[in-house]
Amino acid sequence: MTDLKLFGAYNLCARFAPGFLFIVSIYILKGYDLTKLETNSFVYIVAIAILSFACGSTSASIIKIAERSFWGKFGNPIIIYLKCYKKDLYDSLFEKFKNDDVIKTEILKITRNDEKLLWKNISYGFFRNSILLSIIGFYFSYLTGYFCINLMVCFSIIVMTLLSTILYAQQAIESYIEISSTRALDK
Repeated sequence: MTDLKLFGAYNLCARFAPGFLFIVSIYILKGYDLTKLETNSFVYIVAIAILSFACGSTSASIIKIAERSFWGKFGNPIIIYLKCYKKDLYDSLFEKFKNDDVIKTEILKITRNDEKLLWKNISYGFFRNSILLSIIGFYFSYLTGYFCINLMVCFSIIVMTLLSTILYAQQAIESYIEISSTRALDK
């Protein structure tokens, strides 16, 4: 057993990390004493770890619903990128598969084990999963002096989500081209 999915890079970086940052920021916004965290209490560490993963996973599940809606209205970023920057590749894939969803699925299936794409996916997942948590942070920061900072953080997370979406789509297509050309050479 090389890697448990629960402790895989994606879960730790894209689900646990946003949840952890959310829990720690709420802890600070509520004015709790940070020295309690310095005691290295097993109970605090376990509670923070469980809450972090629960918050990050819940946020991921909820935000995926919004993501599907958004992509349903505006189109999948991989297909949009193909149409804008790799029109010849899109045309040949569309001729072969006749459906944008099948093209996207085929690209993701072929690039599934690509390490470069994994880290773009982790980056995208981190920011996407942080959106809802930063919005919830408004509730806790409203009565404190951190509301404007939280507003800037939320805006930055949305911008970074958009940028990482573009970078993910670009890397998916580059990896697809690279893997496809390698497979063609091997035959």
